[in-house]
Amino acid sequence: MSDDVPVLPAFPENGSDDRRPSVWLGLFKICCGLVVALASAGALIAESYQGAAMGVTGGFFLGLGLRWLFTGTFNLGGSRLPFGRSAAIPVLTMIACGAFAPSVSSRHYRSQEKKIWERAERDVEPSRLRYTYKSKIREPFRRKEYPYQLMLLDARSAGQEKNIRRLRWVIGQIAKQPEQEQVAYQPALAEATGRLKKIYSDALARLGSTPEKTADKKRKPVDDQLRAAFKLILDDLARSPSATVYVAFNNASDLKANPRAEVMLKALRTRQGKGPVIAQGDAFSKTHDSKRRSTFLKAMREAFSKIFGAELLTLKALGAGGERKGQLIFAVGSEVRRSPTYFTLKRKGKLIGYLFGLMVIWDFSVYDRQGKLRYKSPRLFSQPANSIRIQRKVSDPPWAPYSIMMDSAYYNYSRVVIMRFGLTPPAVRQVFSFR
Repeated sequence: MSDDVPVLPAFPENGSDDRRPSVWLGLFKICCGLVVALASAGALIAESYQGAAMGVTGGFFLGLGLRWLFTGTFNLGGSRLPFGRSAAIPVLTMIACGAFAPSVSSRHYRSQEKKIWERAERDVEPSRLRYTYKSKIREPFRRKEYPYQLMLLDARSAGQEKNIRRLRWVIGQIAKQPEQEQVAYQPALAEATGRLKKIYSDALARLGSTPEKTADKKRKPVDDQLRAAFKLILDDLARSPSATVYVAFNNASDLKANPRAEVMLKALRTRQGKGPVIAQGDAFSKTHDSKRRSTFLKAMREAFSKIFGAELLTLKALGAGGERKGQLIFAVGSEVRRSPTYFTLKRKGKLIGYLFGLMVIWDFSVYDRQGKLRYKSPRLFSQPANSIRIQRKVSDPPWAPYSIMMDSAYYNYSRVVIMRFGLTPPAVRQVFSFR
């Protein structure tokens, strides 16, 4: 048996390790250090303007990346950087960044701001100012006039594209700003309203006298006073974030028997038979009246849409009791009375009864946002039963002719109003039926 005893290698003195460091470890440290250092340097430039604390925080990560770079470089050379020296790198970097990074970051933003602003001012399209300037320049370094200039470029761009919706957006955004800043936004507001006024003016120029002839050769279909009031409405819409004009209906009725008509009724009964006077039933109820208003509004919308798109002019019905204050209003007034006439109602030659005649007194008014009356038409009298033919069904209620007469009255008055504006009215209708 051998007396040899295995001898273990002695530990290095002072805890040192004489093994050569791995080259791959060195490369890994260099790569990681480079990534961390570059990212930290970018973050320092971007954020350390906020103060020394942000500089120290960013300096720690920059120092950590530099420590890995240095230790990795030593590892590639087959040696190690002593721990004390490597640990000093982040500490010294933190001190240096806390002292100098805030001023470096601030100078960077001031330099970049000037370059980007000068380029953006030359652009008609506001995208550079909106996206590049906003994303690259922090708020403390942006110019005070930045939002005002951006709004102005928005207005110019929208105006060149005739983007009505965008122009109204500009006007709406300015209206939301605090009162003390309104003056600074005036160039943008003037640009947006000026562009809209030009668009409205071009549309208004396309309005002309309707070619349709009227019974009175001397009466002009177009009402010049109405057109003047309408121009005021369009001027207002050019300054408004909304294109809405409300149509308010005011209806009244007095269906008491007309004394003069009783003589005619007596004569009719003598000739035709003693039939009853047909009651009005639900002909003047809110349900049927609402349908007539919709007919009037539909005809108006179709006529205006041929010249003014919905973004230039939108007609909406103002509900009963709706708020008028601050709104542009077209007011349609009607008063229904019994006329001094009666008509016979027959079915298959058999007398059913007698219908009293109707007379409707119309007026049309225009009000501005302050509630000031800008136009009021002369009163117009119409007797709808004199100019229509009625298509009846067996299922129609006896009072259906009254409802049909009012349907025709609303439809025909919408044509009158449309012609007074200088727009093309819907086709003449002489046959109506109960709906």
